[in-house]
Amino acid sequence: MKRTPNRKPKEPFYLAKVGSVSVPVYRVKAATGYVAFQIPDYTQGRRKLITRSDPRDAKAEADRIAVAQSRQDTAALGLTSKDRASYTAALANLKPTGIVLEVATAQFAEAFKIIGSDRILEAARFYALRNPATLPVRSIADVAVDLVKVRSSATRRGLPASKRYVEDLRARLARLGDAIHKPIAEVTTGDLQTWLDSLDLAPLSKKNFRRVVHTLFAFAAARGFIHKDGNPAKDLEKIGVANGTIAIYTPPEMARLLAAASADFLPCILLGGFAGLRSAEIERLDWSAIDLKDKTVTVSVTESKTGGRRIVPMAQNLADWLAPYAEHQGPIWKGLHDAFYDAQEATIEAANQLADKKGRALPKMRWKANALRHSFATYRLAEIGDAGRVATELGNSRGMVHKHYAELAKPAVAAAWFSISPKAAENLIPMSAAVNA
Repeated sequence: MKRTPNRKPKEPFYLAKVGSVSVPVYRVKAATGYVAFQIPDYTQGRRKLITRSDPRDAKAEADRIAVAQSRQDTAALGLTSKDRASYTAALANLKPTGIVLEVATAQFAEAFKIIGSDRILEAARFYALRNPATLPVRSIADVAVDLVKVRSSATRRGLPASKRYVEDLRARLARLGDAIHKPIAEVTTGDLQTWLDSLDLAPLSKKNFRRVVHTLFAFAAARGFIHKDGNPAKDLEKIGVANGTIAIYTPPEMARLLAAASADFLPCILLGGFAGLRSAEIERLDWSAIDLKDKTVTVSVTESKTGGRRIVPMAQNLADWLAPYAEHQGPIWKGLHDAFYDAQEATIEAANQLADKKGRALPKMRWKANALRHSFATYRLAEIGDAGRVATELGNSRGMVHKHYAELAKPAVAAAWFSISPKAAENLIPMSAAVNA
């Protein structure tokens, strides 16, 4: 390769000097013979040639550039080589963002004041992880439908959830969806707490709502509708429920309930009060579980709340009450879950319209939660005095039975309870009939 001979550097026509800064002016001649003057300008960070036709203008421009460049160098005199390297690196880091250095440093300083530490990058990652904009937009109602569908098909024991549970889940979540219309990823603990506080319900009912809400948001987190660690239900206030005194019915009160109940709901009251079955178990029970010949009630694994099979002996009065239903088939309670509670209220209302055989008004009654099962446990323990046997019949623990039901009733009252027969209802008449008489 032919080497280009070294050329002598071109002498400037004029050299403007300010301190250590020198700016040359070069005289150039075009092929046409036209003479011009060129000045290199580096004040904008890169070389730019400025051309002037008049030598005086060229000199003046060179002087101006020299002054400007001198000022830039003076400003840079306070920067160490390390500082200049940092400055250059900062500009390179910001180049993809399009943000100028002054704005970037101002935003960093403000973020530092808010967080109070240098963990700004960690805070940014935390925000990005929980930013609802990165998640699918799903309403509470939509996710509730998915949850109900899943629970209807299988539970943790591999069996479909009961109709009662599914309907309770659907009803409670419908109230939540009607109250909060945000996408589920944007719902906060404050939103949920405010809603719970607004419910005019007993503590136990609120506690059940809190449990269902937690189930919904845990389901949403598992399926990516909210961030894994962003379940707002986790921090809801705990709801305390006082145990209080076990509520039971007296034999005369039970007689009124039986006299007032409809033919469809009567077996439910009988199985709760004289066999100790839970409401949830009664709603799942089929007439095939009732053996009037052997006088037993079988609660299967799928019907039991605790997942354990048990056989409950049938008292003679229970057998007498159920005798008219001997030919019945299918579910004992054919209505929906909500209708079960409607039947309870209807029974109490009808019971409060009854008078004794002489037409005298009776004390007002109210439906006592779980009182039928509590009554059975109380009177059964008083009758046989064997907490272990009663626990087996209830599907409960011996310690729980002894703790809650021991010495709550005398054997004589227990005998009266299990002696309530269909004839007991004959001693009660409707209040309207007593008034008309």
